[in-house]
Amino acid sequence: MDLARWIGSFPGWVFAHNGGKFDAHYLIDHLDLTKPIPFTKINGRIAKLPFGLAEIRDSFLILPVALKKLDKLDIDYSKLEADQRETHKAEILKYLEYDCRSLHDKISKFFEEYGRGLTLANRAFNQLATHESVAHPRTSLAYDAKFREFYYGGRVQALQPGEHHGNFVYLDINSAYPYAMLADHWYDPDYVALSELPKSGAQYCLIDFDGESRGALPFRDEKTGELSFPNRKARWKITGWEFITGIELGRISPTKIHAVYFPMGRRNFRKYVEHFWKLKAEATVNGDKIRREFAKLMLNAAYGKYALNPRHFTENCICKLGVRPPDDPENPWGDPQSNFDRGIDEYERPQKLKSSPCYNVATACSITGFVRAYLLRALNSVAVPLYCDTDSIICGAESRLPVGTDIGQWKVEANLSYAAIAGKKLYACKTTDGTWKTACKGWRATPEQIIRVTKGETVSWQNDAPAFSLGSRKLMFTKRKIQRTSVERVNF
Repeated sequence: MDLARWIGSFPGWVFAHNGGKFDAHYLIDHLDLTKPIPFTKINGRIAKLPFGLAEIRDSFLILPVALKKLDKLDIDYSKLEADQRETHKAEILKYLEYDCRSLHDKISKFFEEYGRGLTLANRAFNQLATHESVAHPRTSLAYDAKFREFYYGGRVQALQPGEHHGNFVYLDINSAYPYAMLADHWYDPDYVALSELPKSGAQYCLIDFDGESRGALPFRDEKTGELSFPNRKARWKITGWEFITGIELGRISPTKIHAVYFPMGRRNFRKYVEHFWKLKAEATVNGDKIRREFAKLMLNAAYGKYALNPRHFTENCICKLGVRPPDDPENPWGDPQSNFDRGIDEYERPQKLKSSPCYNVATACSITGFVRAYLLRALNSVAVPLYCDTDSIICGAESRLPVGTDIGQWKVEANLSYAAIAGKKLYACKTTDGTWKTACKGWRATPEQIIRVTKGETVSWQNDAPAFSLGSRKLMFTKRKIQRTSVERVNF
C-alpha cells in the first residue's frame, strides 16, 4: 500500500522491466476508479497505465533483453520465497536496490541517445528516417491486404530430428536483417502488375504463381497460421529473391504465373546500417556492453515496423464494475471482461484507423524474403544440415560458408559433438568443451529433459513464475506437456 501511494504521487514515468506482464497487475487493486482509465496494451502486455500522477510503463518494450545481459546482480530466487526472505533480507534489499538503479541507468542512457518513446521499434523507425532522410510512405488498408499475403517470418525447421553423434557446428549470420537492408528493396507504394517476369529486377518483385516447391518456399497453414517449407504443389505468393534462388537451385518448378508486381520505387538503408554497425564495433572494442547492445537492438528493430498490422491495434479501458466508458457511435465498446473479485470491468475495441494507416508491408516482404533466400542458399551448400532458425544453421563441421566478422558473413558460435533435435525451437547440443547450447521456447528445460523429449518421451513442466490477467486475482502457473514435434524431413 505504501509503495502504491508513493507511485501514485510521482508526477512522471515509472518503469518496471516486464512490468506489463507482472508488476503492473499487482497495482490494479490500487487504481482510483472514480472515472474510467484508458490504458495501452501491446500483444497482451500492459504497455502504459495511468496511476495517479504517474504513468507505469514496461521498459521491456524499449530494451527487450534480460537486464543481467547488460549489467545486473544475480540472486538465487529461492531466497525470495516467503519462508526465506527474512533470513536473506540484507542480500535481497541490496539486489533490489541495484536492480532499480541499473534499470534507471539503462533507460536514461537509451533516452539520451535515441529520444523518448514507448517501444524500441518506434525509436528505431525514427532513427531510420533521420539517417536515411526519408519520410516513411503510408499505404491504405486495401494495399496492405493485397501484399500482406506475401509477408512471412523466418525459416525455423528441424530438418533432421533425432539424436546425432559426430562433428557438427552451430553457424550464425552476422546481423542477417541489417545485411539484407544493404540491398535495394521495394519502398514506394507505386507498382506495375505484369503477367511475366521482367527482363531485369525480378528480385525486387512479388510473385504470385502455381508450381512445385521442394523445400524452398514458405507455406502458411490457413487454420493455424503455422509456417512450413514443404515439398508440395500449390499456389505460392513469395518474393523475387526466393523465386530466383529456388530456380537457380532447382527447387522450384513454376507451371503458371498469375501476376508479377514490379515496384516503381526502390531504396536501400545503407546509411542507417553502416552507422549502427560502426557504433556496435566501436563499443565492442571499448568494452562498452550497454552501447553495444543498444546498437545491436537498433540494427535489428528498424525494418519490423513496415510489417505492423494496424488491424490488431486496440483501445483499452478499465472501469469500476458496472460502469461503462463513453461510447463512440462509430466505434462502440464491446462487452466487458468482468472481474467481480476485483470489482473492475476491462473494455477493449479496435483502434480507429486513419485513411492510410499502414506502412509499406511490401518493404518488409522484400527484406525478410532476402534473408530466407540467403539461408536457403546456405542450406544447399553445407554438409548434413540438421536444423535452421532464420539466421543460423546446425550442420556438419566440414561445411564451407564464408566465415568472418563482416556483416552478412557467418560465424562459428560453437563446435558440437552431439545434437538432440526434438522440434522447432527445441534442441540440446553438447559443445566440444563440454557445455550445452539449448533452445526451449516457452519453457525452461535441462538438456536431459530435451534429450528425453527427442527420444519420444513426454515431459511435464510448470513455470515457477505466475502469469497474470486483468480478469483474475488468482495466480496462474503455466503448465505444459512437451512432446517431440512431428516434422516432414527435407533433403538438402
